[in-house]
Amino acid sequence: MTTDHEITPDTSVGVSWLALLCVLVIISGSLFMVHALWPDSFVDVAVWVVVAEVIGAVAAVFIRQARRRHRVTSGGIEAMGIVERSEPWRRQGQEGSEDTIGTVVTVVFTDHDGRIRRTAQSIEDVLRVGQRVKLRYLPDRLDVADGVVLVSTYTSD
Repeated sequence: MTTDHEITPDTSVGVSWLALLCVLVIISGSLFMVHALWPDSFVDVAVWVVVAEVIGAVAAVFIRQARRRHRVTSGGIEAMGIVERSEPWRRQGQEGSEDTIGTVVTVVFTDHDGRIRRTAQSIEDVLRVGQRVKLRYLPDRLDVADGVVLVSTYTSD
């Protein structure tokens, strides 16, 4: 008997310094335009402009991650891998909520050309070294972090 357990990806957002700089440049430009157009009510309008831009930037990041994950899971090649390394992590929950427990795993698998590949991913689950994992990947994006998605654990009795 075989059983599958779906793997939940870590959805926290890692932001690069370049992305942060771009957001700051956009916000600065917007504030300059707001001040030029409405100098009397600059502070009121500026606060709402900044809030809207930050919400838009965060939403864009989550939408982009979801689209990439869907592209890999729906059109990628399925493979089996083995957890080579597993490092647990814990993110403290906000007041009244539970902590999030996860693992950064390195999974080794063989691609469609027979080459051994590794992928390192952070997931909201606990996987052990040696555990079998079902994954999907896009052959043209194997060298990019979002080109491989861990789908589920695989156990056979």
